[in-house]
Amino acid sequence: MSNQTDRESRQDDLVPAQSSHRAEAASTGGSLRGRVAAIEQTWLILGIVVALLLVLTVAGTGVLNPANLANIGRSTGPLLILGAGAALVILGRGIDLSAAAVAAVAAQLFVWLVSVQGYNEVQALLMCLAASVVLGLINGVVIVWGQVPALIVTLATWQLYIGLFRLFVSKETNATLPRDSTIVDWMGSGKLLGVPGTLLIAAVVVAMLSFLLRRTSMGWFYRAVGDNIVTAQLTGIPERGLRLGSYVVSSILAGLTGIVLLGVAGSYTTAYGSSEAILFDAITIAIIGGFSLAGGRGSIRGVVVAAVLIAVVQNGMTLLNFTVVATTLTKSLILLAAIALDAWLHPESEETVRAGDL
Repeated sequence: MSNQTDRESRQDDLVPAQSSHRAEAASTGGSLRGRVAAIEQTWLILGIVVALLLVLTVAGTGVLNPANLANIGRSTGPLLILGAGAALVILGRGIDLSAAAVAAVAAQLFVWLVSVQGYNEVQALLMCLAASVVLGLINGVVIVWGQVPALIVTLATWQLYIGLFRLFVSKETNATLPRDSTIVDWMGSGKLLGVPGTLLIAAVVVAMLSFLLRRTSMGWFYRAVGDNIVTAQLTGIPERGLRLGSYVVSSILAGLTGIVLLGVAGSYTTAYGSSEAILFDAITIAIIGGFSLAGGRGSIRGVVVAAVLIAVVQNGMTLLNFTVVATTLTKSLILLAAIALDAWLHPESEETVRAGDL
């Protein structure tokens, strides 16, 4: 009887943490910010996607050609997988800048294991995912138990992981998918019933994360941690384990993204993994998808439509012959605008600021 009372008390204590954002929205409901925040973000992003497709069609780019739509679908998969991992960490008021490095390490490690060490694809895939778990654990332990800001830790491990791989495993900067590859080749360029393999893999990832966040107590507890970590600690939520787990999952998804991209392009370079491009994509997708940097807010559904938007933007810039500099500038401005809009729509409360920052 006492245990049941204790559980009910803890659940009651969770109410302020989970509802603080809703109270904030209600307090600004009559303002312009409140009205904009009340718009369903998923439909807003879909509207932008449709408008963008219309503009590209009028411009005569052939964006709606079946072959080009297949390319958009193929590129959406990796973006969605990596964006989902970034969103999960951001939901808990964290950030993982090392995802780009983990993706590069996983892709190049797979090629090295198969081509140099002679492992089969299944063995190599399992070892790459295991390596991703280890890298995620390193991030999580230092951040959670060492109490070092996630921004600093993952910025350091971003370069550390690439450097260690090149120092102890392979000095090659370019990794080419073996010609006899079947599994990874299908993951990147194969289809099932006309649906690109990248999208099918992303769909499985999205379904699992959505179930975890919406249908399990662990998911609700994790949201509470992101909303206000102090309140979560006082109610007995195992916030350290949950935050550690988020970095491990993010790392696994980053490793999976690297493998999928290896299958898409047929090769992978360390330079690409250590650049800002893939990281920009992941964080932009998470923020556009509705995951606030203030933590505790967001849905996987928003990440899905945001990934489609970024894929269409990238495809459109390619069709319009944007230069590399122009493409980078455009994506940087999109990320900056998304962060600024998030800060305007979801200002941090004083209580949340005291709970800690990235």
